[in-house]
Amino acid sequence: MVATDLAGNSSASADNVCAIPKETNPPANPSNVELVTTTSAIVLSWVNPGDADFSGLKILRKTGSAPTSPTDGTLVYNGSGQTFTDSSIVSGVTYYYTLFAYDTSQNYSSWTSINGRLLTTVVNEICNNSLDDDADG
Repeated sequence: MVATDLAGNSSASADNVCAIPKETNPPANPSNVELVTTTSAIVLSWVNPGDADFSGLKILRKTGSAPTSPTDGTLVYNGSGQTFTDSSIVSGVTYYYTLFAYDTSQNYSSWTSINGRLLTTVVNEICNNSLDDDADG
């Protein structure tokens, strides 16, 4: 290929160059997102989108509000599975999780968010047994 300008100047010969436009269609969101809490972990489960070019899913976690982009918050999962157990959390805090599906062209879905907190164990006082069951005196 040779390029020529309006003054008649020509470039050196070069091989043909072909530009392929990047695919820009994002995958669908994950579906059936569920959150189950225990006293020591939060377990998330979902169904991955069925897009032919689906590559993986990122889960980001925050406190205070839900992550709104694939870089907003702490990345806690990046893969193509359909469950994640978060045990690096503490009791008494609400955690917000946002799931972003992505494809082979690194297009991200809009997001799906869910939140939860660890269950706390409640010990009730049992009367008339002479024990301090709930440790309150």
